[in-house]
Amino acid sequence: LANELRSLSAAEHDVVAMDASSVTYQSMQAVYFQCAPPDTGASVLLLDPGSFSGLRPLEALDDSVLIFAERDPGTRRDDGWLVAGVRTVSAGTACPGSAESLDVQVDGPTPFQLAGVEAGAPVRTFRPARLLTYRDASGSWWLGSREYHQSSNAWTTTQPIVGPLSASGLEMTFVDAGGIPTTDPLRVGWVGIKIEGQSGKRVPRFGGTVSGYVVEDLVSGITLRNNPWY
Repeated sequence: LANELRSLSAAEHDVVAMDASSVTYQSMQAVYFQCAPPDTGASVLLLDPGSFSGLRPLEALDDSVLIFAERDPGTRRDDGWLVAGVRTVSAGTACPGSAESLDVQVDGPTPFQLAGVEAGAPVRTFRPARLLTYRDASGSWWLGSREYHQSSNAWTTTQPIVGPLSASGLEMTFVDAGGIPTTDPLRVGWVGIKIEGQSGKRVPRFGGTVSGYVVEDLVSGITLRNNPWY
């Protein structure tokens, strides 16, 4: 959980929605590097398929991308990330020496913006995801995860991550620039997490016959990347 949230960026507003027991965010999936400058006329990124690193390969429609734009290489002041949707993904031979390429047609950035993207620039892929607590068929609480698929306009079935938990097994605190809890996703710079695990069965107490569940807390805090306040 901490590793997943640590990949989020405060500057790009990766947190979409949240409350004490759930958070919806842009989940990073993979990174590629471009083997050649984009085809600006067709809005096609030319990626080196061998540079892939991450959870899963790029998928059209369900994934979006962040494209690093260098623009003027003489200064850092104009560097930035372009956000784009992915329309199609196909195999090509556009890398140097007619080597294999991954041709990704995107929408969003203008040809002028894509002209500021150089060969070798990183491309990060992401999709909406949600972490939440839920009860299974037996009534036990779990921490689970689901993804949003834009191609079907629906969330996937919730998959368990860890459990069982107590009824208040996940407590999340979202903090803004002044160290004050916030309900505004655009202001989140730090996330506090408390998970309370619970034994699957009742356990006898010391010196008696009364039994109960054993619980234990895990507490962590995560500062989001590119955080201008910490």
